[in-house]
Amino acid sequence: MTIRRSLGFSGATQAINFLLSFGSVVIVSRLLTPEDIGVFSVSVALLGFAHILREFGVTQYLIQAQEVSRERIRAAFSVTLFSSWALATLLFATRNSIASFYEQDGVTDVIGLIALNFVILPFGSPVMALLRREMQFGKLAIISTANTAIQTIVTVMTALNGFGYMSMAWGSIAGMISNVIIVSLIRRGDIMILPTLKGTKEIVSFGYKSVATSLIGEVGSSAPDLILGRTLGFAAVAYYSRANSLIQMALSQLLRIVQSVFLPAFAMNLRKGENPGSMYILATVHVTGITAPLIAFLALMAEPLILFVFGKQWEQSAHLSTLFCLYALFQTPFSLASDALIGSGRIDVVLRAQTILLPIRVVVLCTSIWLPLDEVVSLLLVPTIASIAIYAKALSDVFGLSFRKLCKDLSPSYLLIPMTLAAPAIARLADVYMGTGLSELTILLAGGALFAASWIMSIRLTRHPLQNEISRAIFTYTKRKGSNG
Repeated sequence: MTIRRSLGFSGATQAINFLLSFGSVVIVSRLLTPEDIGVFSVSVALLGFAHILREFGVTQYLIQAQEVSRERIRAAFSVTLFSSWALATLLFATRNSIASFYEQDGVTDVIGLIALNFVILPFGSPVMALLRREMQFGKLAIISTANTAIQTIVTVMTALNGFGYMSMAWGSIAGMISNVIIVSLIRRGDIMILPTLKGTKEIVSFGYKSVATSLIGEVGSSAPDLILGRTLGFAAVAYYSRANSLIQMALSQLLRIVQSVFLPAFAMNLRKGENPGSMYILATVHVTGITAPLIAFLALMAEPLILFVFGKQWEQSAHLSTLFCLYALFQTPFSLASDALIGSGRIDVVLRAQTILLPIRVVVLCTSIWLPLDEVVSLLLVPTIASIAIYAKALSDVFGLSFRKLCKDLSPSYLLIPMTLAAPAIARLADVYMGTGLSELTILLAGGALFAASWIMSIRLTRHPLQNEISRAIFTYTKRKGSNG
């Protein structure tokens, strides 16, 4: 399957799953009490670290491996089986103690049932990794959409029948079971295989680095809540979270779509002998052509967007959000760096980078003992610069891609920023200094329309590589419409 078709399937799947999940949340929120949802949410939060450990990096290992033999699949299945079943046993054995800590018996029931997911997982996970490796995103779309639909249906039906907080747990189990059933129909013979110890040493050697990298990332993501909540209070955590959520909401879905395809595509082309530096630049030029102008636009519109989405009580988050957008703008050229390094088998480089960056981030956050939230967020520029330096060196050392060449090749994408922001910036300044009194929604709609029109014109004027993709998409759509008509 081509990369364009893979991105199309990945994007469509993300959109459908989001709509199904959002619909489930809306319905269940009306059927269950806040306490019911709280019980399930706390239980799932406690399982967050277990989910990192359950596959032990098997998916990433199979995607980047030079060759995948039958014996290697059996070894991958064995590692997943052991890690998942060990976690299931641990969770089931400690469920009462966890519930006692939170003084909520419902946590016992939820964790006890969801532990079953860890028992079922090994029978589908390695095959899903193989499908990603082979770029079978059409089949992955069918599996993912069917699983989400079944999970949504079971959750809603059990909630309607009075299962309370357990309805969401039963929905999760139903989704996992459907995953194994559908995968077994698509790849007969790859589900029920005999485990083996042969070849597991290589997988474990890769897997512990993958797990360590993920755990460090999880700690880094949780650090602001844990540290700021203790030093500055929960209000500061809330302002920080709302400011950061703006950039996350806008870019997480887009980057998730790209990253889901980029890792297997990069590894596959690398096995064919293609130049990794050239592949990285090609992908990054296209990604930054979209994300860099978008991030700059979010920085410009941070205040009306924060006020519109969250309300006037969150106004303090607006200027913090602008800073987060600027940091993201600097880091955009390296948004695919860790995936590229993992795809080339150099997860050790990613682990080393994360190990260096985490203490820097924690030290900056700990300055909140003396400094207010605004100044702490300003100091987050330090780990941002450190991240750029570390990953720039990694790309140079592993792929021979110099920072100078990367900047030169990405300059057309960053040239789009002033060209796309000129019209929205004039409109924004007119509202601020002329006191037009326009609502936040009006400002966002007008600014968004100006931004979209300016972006399309700028792509054409600068002859950005995205112009070919847009023209191809228009041609394909027109051709299909003509054939259907």
